[in-house]
Amino acid sequence: VTIDRGNGAPSELPSVETLRAIAKRLEQEPGVASVGYATALPGTIWEQMVYELQSAELQTFVDTQRRTDELWSAGTRVGENFFETVGIPLVAGRTFTAAEIRQNAPVAVVDETFVRTVLGGRSPLGVTLRERAEDETRRPGPWLEIVGVVEDFSPKGGVRALYQPLDLSGAAPLHLAIHTAAGNPADHVAR
Repeated sequence: VTIDRGNGAPSELPSVETLRAIAKRLEQEPGVASVGYATALPGTIWEQMVYELQSAELQTFVDTQRRTDELWSAGTRVGENFFETVGIPLVAGRTFTAAEIRQNAPVAVVDETFVRTVLGGRSPLGVTLRERAEDETRRPGPWLEIVGVVEDFSPKGGVRALYQPLDLSGAAPLHLAIHTAAGNPADHVAR
């Protein structure tokens, strides 16, 4: 379910607390198992991020394996219960806390394809990276610490996914993911 953001002005966006309240209300509906929210859902178009690694050793490893312009990731910003709701299991580390989501903390969760293709299978926990400034008109993003690894969403392989806590300051759409336990999922949309 896509949340209508009007003309996208930040003042019209729901707060994280409002999204949590909506999710909790929806979870009380008969047949609803869990609710999560994100700026993009698996299988849809995600934002792309070109990044750099803070560790000189890891950056050197990556540079010897591939060209720097291949250091990109498909990303989405997620709220509470997102991974559980869409069925993406945690492999290592942890997902985001409610406080990290409220504060838009500088942390990230990556998928197994990211670990395999970018880090050559090295443990990503504690690795820091940031969005690279592509030209002199942009500033680099904040350093993000990787705190967890989740399974690839697709059995055919992941997309080098990089998940961050939900940030409501951008213009990306918001989506609710509703996991139903029984019945026809379309019946819940009509409510």
